[in-house]
Amino acid sequence: MVRSCAAFNCNSKNGSKDEDGNNVTFHRFPLTNDFLNRKWIVATRKENFQPTANHLLCFLHFEENCYLENYVNRRKLKDDVIPTVFGLPTPLKKVTKARKPPKPKKC
Repeated sequence: MVRSCAAFNCNSKNGSKDEDGNNVTFHRFPLTNDFLNRKWIVATRKENFQPTANHLLCFLHFEENCYLENYVNRRKLKDDVIPTVFGLPTPLKKVTKARKPPKPKKC
């Protein structure tokens, strides 16, 4: 099975490289921590999304300060971090056209 990111509009897959040429790493949803798992689900902003053990988020959705230091060739998340970096489109503003005034009625 090919690993791919579950985030909206993210195309990261196993074997992909970031802009610096580093391999993309993935993190599993914290399914055993119900509170933290709900926070991750809300952060992804996917409607009716229920992650399974196969759902992953790539490292691009976490800030650099979310990782523990001194892990060589690997990225280890700190406990209780929540993904915050998502390239979600801003909601579209509804445009309303100004209506022309009604024409006077002829009697």
